[in-house]
Amino acid sequence: MKPRRKPKIETDYRKLGRKTKLNKTLLRAIKLKMRKAIFEKYVYGAVGIPKATWYYWKQKAGTIREDIEKGAKPKSDYQKKEWAIFLDFLATTETTRPKVIADLIYQGQQSAKTNPQMLRFMLQTLAKDEFGEIDTLNLKHSGLETLIGRMREAHAEYKKEMEDKE
Repeated sequence: MKPRRKPKIETDYRKLGRKTKLNKTLLRAIKLKMRKAIFEKYVYGAVGIPKATWYYWKQKAGTIREDIEKGAKPKSDYQKKEWAIFLDFLATTETTRPKVIADLIYQGQQSAKTNPQMLRFMLQTLAKDEFGEIDTLNLKHSGLETLIGRMREAHAEYKKEMEDKE
């Protein structure tokens, strides 16, 4: 018969799991990449973070923010520092995205001045009720195809975010 072990008593926050890889150095790299990238997948790919980890961090940061709004306090200095990093991460991902979308729309508007197909796409994307459904465009330049693909993804993500907020 095996001897019974005493149950562990958790006394320190750091003993609950391994330390997160999200630190100030990685956060600085993420901030630099977020300024240049159109989508998050390019950022976490560039800094070498798995997709699942990226979205886990976003979820955890959102949970921390909700807990703070409800009045929760960190249990230790380590947890306080960790919360600060996660909240900074969340702020970075939330504030950089609108700037990137605005730049993307600006680039689309500049292309629409010289390309009637791009103008039609922009009108059908932004005002679908007035201009009809989006048609399949036959573009000659691969750069414009890439831009349109990114715009479609950005617009779909934006619509999803707006629906989630409602």
